[in-house]
Amino acid sequence: MTIRHDRHRSTNDIDFVLRNGNRHAVQDAIERTAEKHELQPDWMNELQEDETPETPDADEQVTYQGKSLTVIAAGAERLIAMKLEAGRRKDKRDIARLCERIGIHEPATLTRIHQTTYGPSSGPRKKRIKERAEEICNNPDMI
Repeated sequence: MTIRHDRHRSTNDIDFVLRNGNRHAVQDAIERTAEKHELQPDWMNELQEDETPETPDADEQVTYQGKSLTVIAAGAERLIAMKLEAGRRKDKRDIARLCERIGIHEPATLTRIHQTTYGPSSGPRKKRIKERAEEICNNPDMI
């Protein structure tokens, strides 16, 4: 969110997925970096592969490519879908800002973005996503 969509916003953590590599070595590097730079121990938030959408993000941007690390900034719609899925209170303002930035005003558009990213949902999950979308789009003070 911060790197690509809202440079005035600060963040408390960075989400990552470990696709290859030694989990212990990565965790050790995260802890050493936190200590060196006086960061909170949970400054890196590992997402499990099943928490990340399988569909490609056509709007993602590689912001850094190193020998052992690739940093990818998700597109606005991908972030909207992931933040709707997570359902955290702190994500609502981010979703509202992204909606304003790309011109989304209808809850149905948010639910379509979520469905395109995560696939069809039903029952309580579908209801939760719809309610979150309506709350965000119907609350002009969210931004």
